[in-house]
Amino acid sequence: MWAAPVYGGRIPAAAKERFLQLKGTQTPAVLLAVFGNRDYDDALLEMCDLALAGGLVPAACAAPVAEHSIMHSVAAGRPDAADREKLAAFAQDVWRKLENEADISSLSLPSVKGRRPYMAYPNIPFKPAASAACIQCGKCARECPVNAIPEDAPEQTDKTRCISCMRCISVCPAGARGLNKIALALAEKVFAFKHGARKEPEFFI
Repeated sequence: MWAAPVYGGRIPAAAKERFLQLKGTQTPAVLLAVFGNRDYDDALLEMCDLALAGGLVPAACAAPVAEHSIMHSVAAGRPDAADREKLAAFAQDVWRKLENEADISSLSLPSVKGRRPYMAYPNIPFKPAASAACIQCGKCARECPVNAIPEDAPEQTDKTRCISCMRCISVCPAGARGLNKIALALAEKVFAFKHGARKEPEFFI
């Protein structure tokens, strides 16, 4: 199983680079593109293409919903009990599909939405910054998936590298990393108006 977050309708370039290292020989794979209640656009199609290029066979795909990583009021508390129940049923369906198929090469590929060429990577304007509360522990630098924070200067952020995943905010023990609260509040209000209505996870087998 391979899961990746969705950012602006694509999987992050860093996730793509890691996935390109996986190779298989007609190896079945289950692909999950986790999105924050807006849309997953081309993400699952991109994952399927990468899987096939690496010798993997997409046996099933899913687009689960999770709380938005920036606009936390959107899909707050997701995945919830209803989501987990659907994911459990999906897992059983995948198991049955693989159990009943003796020849992996003849597996029917799931039909997912998306377009080629994929949409361009968006420019997400929200880049976390450190406040004076930074204790220079370096945990944010060590856990940043794209090395956007120098370990010898963890109060800084390389905005050209940052993918706005908000990992540094969630792991900071001092609560020193964050976003501009005024800009975030205004953007979240608009975003929630457009994308606040509950969306359900989608499954493809």
